[in-house]
Amino acid sequence: MLNLFKSRPIISDEDTAFQLATFKWLLKHFGGDDFYKDAQLVLPTKEYFPSKVESETEAATETFDAVKKYAGMEAWPCC
Repeated sequence: MLNLFKSRPIISDEDTAFQLATFKWLLKHFGGDDFYKDAQLVLPTKEYFPSKVESETEAATETFDAVKKYAGMEAWPCC
């Protein structure tokens, strides 16, 4: 009964370890201080994703295009 109020982790221990290893690799190969100074943290808020859409398809397309823009990948061909 007491387990009813305990929250479960969002991701598994294996996925957490993978995320940490990936982040360590990123820092090793793509920066230290310069990464922190130059990188922009993009949050899932209306400030970064302000569009108003009429359907799930429009939402997916607009979100994908915005993420490409923030990642500097606007010119990359994606299907």
